[in-house]
Amino acid sequence: MPVSASAGTVPSSDEHLWVAIRSINDGQNHCGLAYRRQGDEIRLLHLAFHFDLRDEALDAPYRRVPCRLDETNQLVVAAAAINMAGIEPRIPYGFNDEGIVFDPDTGALLEAPAGRGLTCATFVTAFLNHLGFQLIDRDTWPKRAIDAIWREQMIEAVEHHSGDADHAGALRSNPFAERIRPEEVAGASVVDFSEWPVEFGRAHEIAEEIIAELAA
Repeated sequence: MPVSASAGTVPSSDEHLWVAIRSINDGQNHCGLAYRRQGDEIRLLHLAFHFDLRDEALDAPYRRVPCRLDETNQLVVAAAAINMAGIEPRIPYGFNDEGIVFDPDTGALLEAPAGRGLTCATFVTAFLNHLGFQLIDRDTWPKRAIDAIWREQMIEAVEHHSGDADHAGALRSNPFAERIRPEEVAGASVVDFSEWPVEFGRAHEIAEEIIAELAA
């Protein structure tokens, strides 16, 4: 049975929240939180890049991966996503999310320390965390040598495409943190909430299935 469903598949009436994921290129994936806004309207809240949080209609080529919170808590997260979409916080891109804090009452982003920020994947985990839902056991995530290459490529993108040389320099000065990949966040979300936070091995195993479905 597939882990994910195509974006155009009509969800059941008791589903309100997913991790949406798509392939970009060269094995790179992108993810965000997909949520039911009203009726069958599915929106995608995602950090597209540096200071670029977007809320838009979910469409192909994304696939939806179920988020195994109970229905009541799915509705809580969906309502918070609607609120954050209205706030449109300026979220910096980065690899170390220490000090990235959303106001528990308003959802607004508090001022971030220099060189700190979120990726598309850690935006999902940070958003859930601030609502009290710890998706992953981050202490079990490994540092992988190939991720250091990816990190430098992304810093160059921040510098050249976003034009933020100061932030790029601050990113380089921060220690290299373990990378949480989009497919691993999606894989963790499939695990029942009673078993959160999810360890790396289990998330990675499901992530491999998701990657295969994206490639099919």
